[in-house]
Amino acid sequence: MILIVESDLGLAERLRRSLQDAGHEAHAVADGLEALRWLRGATPELILMDQSAPWMDGFRVCRLIKFHRKRQQIPVFLMTLVADQEHHELARMVGSDGYIEIKNPQDVAHQVHQFLSSRPSSPKAGLSL
Repeated sequence: MILIVESDLGLAERLRRSLQDAGHEAHAVADGLEALRWLRGATPELILMDQSAPWMDGFRVCRLIKFHRKRQQIPVFLMTLVADQEHHELARMVGSDGYIEIKNPQDVAHQVHQFLSSRPSSPKAGLSL
């Protein structure tokens, strides 16, 4: 299961469908607080997090996930429509496993599929999204 955290419900649905078309189960929530609530009862294989999610931005949610002993091994990729170096550095500082500029949902699904298909047993090895 892939957790999508995206405030744009249309984009979240397109991402969810693209991931399903690539053979992955996906669930979408609209904000960081909802993601943290959802994580109480489930452990996804990967999280796609809107860097500017409402209520609690993706950077803060990522940091909370990565500092939680039981959840820190879940790969978290921050997403943005427009990437910049400052946010890319911040993503790395909070423990993000990757930073994705959303060009189209199919590209994101393809990158996620490649990452999960080639994922070594070491969670931090080979991350190149």
